[in-house]
Amino acid sequence: MLIANSGAVQTDYQNTALCSNFSQCRTASQQMITDLQAFQSARTSVQVPAALSSADAALGDSLNAAIAGTQEFINGLDTASVSKITDGGKKLNTAMLSVAKAETALGKALK
Repeated sequence: MLIANSGAVQTDYQNTALCSNFSQCRTASQQMITDLQAFQSARTSVQVPAALSSADAALGDSLNAAIAGTQEFINGLDTASVSKITDGGKKLNTAMLSVAKAETALGKALK
């Protein structure tokens, strides 16, 4: 669950970061929202062992922050608001760093 969903989100994140026009950015960011929501749904559908609950909660919070940042980014694209695009992008970058940290914590807890 973690690997499949994380891989899709990471690909979307790279596509969003590398987009160079409205159409590419809008498509990539919309796919990112879809995959982030699928990741969050998959994450909440599994029973998490107590030893992983803290890292799982951090992952859930990070995914929510990434969804919010991506939504703001999309809203900025749709309204031609440079400040929303910039702010949403910054929030997304911060959230994706948090996702990586949470995934690392999950990996360490599994050892």
